[in-house]
Amino acid sequence: MAKRSSIRITKSVAVSLGPGEDAWDSEIKGFSVRCQTKGRSYVLKTTINRRQKWITIGPHGSPWTPATARARALELLGRTVKGEDPTKTAEQETVTIK
Repeated sequence: MAKRSSIRITKSVAVSLGPGEDAWDSEIKGFSVRCQTKGRSYVLKTTINRRQKWITIGPHGSPWTPATARARALELLGRTVKGEDPTKTAEQETVTIK
């Protein structure tokens, strides 16, 4: 996968990517936009419980703009700093015994 150096992700950067390319944001560590043949999406690469995880924020386009995706990435990073795993929902964390 071709990588671009760290730059601030903007709409023009996201649109300029070709298939197999990604651009890493210079402001938020782990935040990037990836372009695949099926489209572009915003992702966050982070470490949770000493394991590296990729969290897909959403596809490029309405409602996900670079600004809204960046805000969501900051929210997800904040949750990981608190020790939470944002990839798990409340239903996945509860165990029901019948």
